[in-house]
Amino acid sequence: TISGRITDGGGAAVSGVTMSGLPGNPQTNATGDYSATVNHGWTGTATPSKAGYSFSPTSRSYDGVAANQAGQNYTAS
Repeated sequence: TISGRITDGGGAAVSGVTMSGLPGNPQTNATGDYSATVNHGWTGTATPSKAGYSFSPTSRSYDGVAANQAGQNYTAS
């Protein structure tokens, strides 16, 4: 799995962020968490998006995922 949390600069959760590029394009929940299950060896780029927000980092690339990738957090502004 690839998972993480999206918060604003003050640490508050940002819900409804779409994680494009991950299987199923998951969205963050009320606590800002997202999770996607990927196949072993998955390669791709995850890009968060929500109208009116920018994100840091703007995206994350993965190459041959071989283990769970937790803590893939982003900050929204």
